[in-house]
Amino acid sequence: MLKSKVVVDLPSAETDRRKGPVEWVRSLFGAELDLRSGNEELTVGAFSLIEGLVAAFSRAGVTDAVSFLVDRKVIYLDQDDVPDDLGLIAEAASSAGIFNKKFQEMHLVLTHRAAGLHLLLDVRIDNQVLLGTEEMTVTITGRVEDLRIRDGESAEAYHERVKGFAASKDALEAHRMAMEALTGAVADDLRRTLVGSTVTAEPAFVELVRPGTQQVARMRKLGFRDEVSQPRYRPVPSRARRGAYADPFFYYYHDPYYDLASLWLVSEMVHHSAWHDPYVHVVDPAGETLFTGETVSTYSDTTGFDAERATHFDSRGDLVVDDSVPEYEGEADPLADADPTADVDAGGDDWGGSDIDAGADASSCSTSSCGSSCGSSCGSSCGSSCGSSCG
Repeated sequence: MLKSKVVVDLPSAETDRRKGPVEWVRSLFGAELDLRSGNEELTVGAFSLIEGLVAAFSRAGVTDAVSFLVDRKVIYLDQDDVPDDLGLIAEAASSAGIFNKKFQEMHLVLTHRAAGLHLLLDVRIDNQVLLGTEEMTVTITGRVEDLRIRDGESAEAYHERVKGFAASKDALEAHRMAMEALTGAVADDLRRTLVGSTVTAEPAFVELVRPGTQQVARMRKLGFRDEVSQPRYRPVPSRARRGAYADPFFYYYHDPYYDLASLWLVSEMVHHSAWHDPYVHVVDPAGETLFTGETVSTYSDTTGFDAERATHFDSRGDLVVDDSVPEYEGEADPLADADPTADVDAGGDDWGGSDIDAGADASSCSTSSCGSSCGSSCGSSCGSSCGSSCG
């Protein structure tokens, strides 16, 4: 829902390309060749990068690691959502021999809760990029915890609470400013620890997904009152997604009610003058922008349904999805029972696509738990306090 970004231009140098056969012959005769490749490569090693990341995020108070991958291989994986395990990243990297190797890509995912927000920080570092392109990106995405359903809550009561949140502009702005504050702190601390880097923080904004017919049809499978399902942590994503659902939250935490809350919030924007601010963006499931808070008055719904027509409540306050929305025969969450030990699944679904997950080689890591004190570290022993090793 809330998004921001930090981009980091790390110390690097332009690389030379290899000579072709003709150029090799020409060089024998003294020809001056332009071998610039148009690419640049990092001049800082894995040890300095990992040390700098751990120090920067620790200073910013972000200390919960979800996973750490190097060249698609799992180096660290927290199977049990264990807090304060960022320090284990360097241990796992050292044991896996990462410090002694040249890498192509690093991928670190962190989670953090603050100011009523649940945040995920997705860090990607590429060793070689096009000249003038930043090597490191920190994508920060957050959900407002007050917008999550509560145990025992009816559909109608949940709807009233979401409407109340939408009616309060101050609540949204407070969360956006909290996101900006964290983004700025992360940028400042990366600037201090990654010496010689240029760090830029982008402003926080709100992105709502206006669900499509398949997402609305899935809402028939939602439970309320005694059947409420809270968000589920998924340490190993099994499928890549595209469009609006290519977001760290959809990979690592499944909230069955997120699309329902989004549908209601978009309805409040369209019909009840909520959140008419330029930093509020509404997109379709493919990620295409439909309108912003500034342009909502010009929006014309061409899908044939919205929240006020697609959903209503019966006499008990239970959710009813209108008959005009086609039935959906699949599971409420196609990935809910994915086996984290299995090979990455290339099967598609309407949550975002069918590409193989380029971020993880899940099958390279043992899923045995190392105990609550240290999560699950792959490629190394978890230490004497756990008494077992992973990988």
